[in-house]
Amino acid sequence: MLEDHWGAPTEKQEAEDGSFQAIFRAGEDCTATFNVDAAGIITSHEFVGQSCRFDAYNRLKNVEH
Repeated sequence: MLEDHWGAPTEKQEAEDGSFQAIFRAGEDCTATFNVDAAGIITSHEFVGQSCRFDAYNRLKNVEH
């Protein structure tokens, strides 16, 4: 469902146990990382960057200051 809503991640780091990190970038100063377990459940997330914002559809976007 994450990829259905946000689109394909900029980067996907997969682990041997079937879990993965889906990393989305917007510009150079905005990164959202979702940790997803082998069952496809988001277990945690992190947003980094002062220019990170969300659009009306709750998707990541970059706002330059």
